[in-house]
Amino acid sequence: MRAARRPRRRSQAAGDGKAISTVDAVASELRRRILDGELPPGTHLREVELSEAYRVARHCVRAAIQRLVPEGLLVHLPNRGAFVPTFTPEDARDVHLLRRAIELEAVRTFCERSLPVGGIIACVERLATLPVDAPWSELVARDLEVHEAIVTAVGSVRMRRAYRGLVSELRLCLAFLNAMPARRSHLRAEHEQIVQALAAHDADAAVAIMRAHLELAEANTVAAVARLAG
Repeated sequence: MRAARRPRRRSQAAGDGKAISTVDAVASELRRRILDGELPPGTHLREVELSEAYRVARHCVRAAIQRLVPEGLLVHLPNRGAFVPTFTPEDARDVHLLRRAIELEAVRTFCERSLPVGGIIACVERLATLPVDAPWSELVARDLEVHEAIVTAVGSVRMRRAYRGLVSELRLCLAFLNAMPARRSHLRAEHEQIVQALAAHDADAAVAIMRAHLELAEANTVAAVARLAG
């Protein structure tokens, strides 16, 4: 496992003068390393090694690991410990199957209701302003922010709940694309096409563009997972 940097305890945005807990800081750092590909699939997270690397108590590391299990970023195996999940091509296809079911319906509903695109445009602009060398996890987060904004705009509490339950696993799935730097240069143009179709409230065009975007993401992810599987 690569050398880890000690997580910093930052002030809370709420302005109450308190620092985020050590557990929060360690969980945030582990999350970043998993989604940036520093901790690849199959990595065993050993509490003793991490507590020494981060210079924190072992119980803090244990609590941080437990926090990432429900997010789908780690799996805990009885008597063996915590591991970064290993994806198969079938897993990647299954994640994207559910993703398409939710997002394509959200796009169609968005257009049929002639909903405003202002919030989605703002998300695309935040994606576009990222530097070319931004961490992959940050790029994926901004990418998914656009997609979640579309789902949220529809106003279905249950659809949003289902999508939010998928996001962590989807982020982990997309982390495999870190080895495909060419994708960085295409993301802005692809999302701008989606926004243009949404702004025109052309349901058929918007669904077709989104479907192509999601199918490309699936194909690339499946290929990346297959390469790692050897």
